Amino acid sequence: MVNDLLRRGVDHAEQGHPPEDRRRLADLVRDYFAHVAPADLVGNDPTDLIGLVTSHRKLAAHRDPDETKVAVYTPTVNEHGWSCGHTVVQIVADDMPFLVDSASLSITRAGHDLHLLIHPQLVVLRDDGGRLQRVVGLLSDHPRGTWPEGAIAEAWITIEINRESDPAELVAIEQRAAHALSDVRAAVRDWPRMKEVAVALAQELRDAPPSTVDAAEAAEDADFLDWLADDHFTFLGYREYDLVDDDQALRPVPGSSLGIMREAATDSTSFRKLAPAVREKAVEPHPLVLTKANTRSTVHRNTYLDYVGVKRFDADGKLAIGNVIDRQVHGHVVDFIQWYVGSYTWPSFNIADSAITVGAVLLVISQLTAANSKEKTQ
Repeated sequence: MVNDLLRRGVDHAEQGHPPEDRRRLADLVRDYFAHVAPADLVGNDPTDLIGLVTSHRKLAAHRDPDETKVAVYTPTVNEHGWSCGHTVVQIVADDMPFLVDSASLSITRAGHDLHLLIHPQLVVLRDDGGRLQRVVGLLSDHPRGTWPEGAIAEAWITIEINRESDPAELVAIEQRAAHALSDVRAAVRDWPRMKEVAVALAQELRDAPPSTVDAAEAAEDADFLDWLADDHFTFLGYREYDLVDDDQALRPVPGSSLGIMREAATDSTSFRKLAPAVREKAVEPHPLVLTKANTRSTVHRNTYLDYVGVKRFDADGKLAIGNVIDRQVHGHVVDFIQWYVGSYTWPSFNIADSAITVGAVLLVISQLTAANSKEKTQ
């Protein structure tokens, strides 16, 4: 039934066109709806289904390398030749993780409902000017190594949401989606480098633990960083800071920013705003800080961002501040606290991320077990 519905739509759309054009459209329509539940298609006018595809193809007609294209509109028969009763968000981007999650999140966070999601991953050919030459087919049908020379993988995403008539809100939806997808690209691009940084920091703690830090604690912190880098953490951003102005402000180290934190950074006075007692805790000789930022992630998950801070010490063991390996930090850390268990202290955090929680609990259990063993031998 669905195939017949789509075939009738293609026949109507390609009346008077060469057979080759009809075949290409038929192939694209087949791939476009390949993973859509039949129940979501049955009952629709064939013209409207084909219009959805041809509008997306028009958006994809030209795309520069690394460009993400986003269009938000409410289709009407008079203006577009088809309609669906909803507002449509269409995206064309290089295929990568987190695109659908993040685009959807940018929409639902603003109070819009999702009615239909279509996400074909396509292998395409473009010329040197970025013009679409051919859609080769679904990525799932064309494993890497079988692609024509110069082909790339793209994500074509359509999200139908509740009908929106306010032009300003249509622009805002597009801007929010584009911002989220820009964050996705930055995080995915720099993910390998951020993992390398985490591993390097772990090795540095093992090879040269600060003189003012307990060697066992430094080793455990190093193990935890390695554990995060072993695909237990979604690295979104990284930046290194210096503590300046008589330990009152944080200054980004030029060239250190990665992922979503690559944007131009200025000195932060948030450290100065912390209560004196909290500032004192922040500069204690404990290398690792785990906490939550007061900003929600734009990438992958609708949650407050996890913050992993690694303090840096000078040759005398004095704190020089350190590194920030974050799921995302655009805001300031406002809930820096310490967790006391017996006579031992660990940086703490709002327990919301299972991966960090498990790792931190393992670290704490390790320290408590070691302490108990030490007490029994004394």
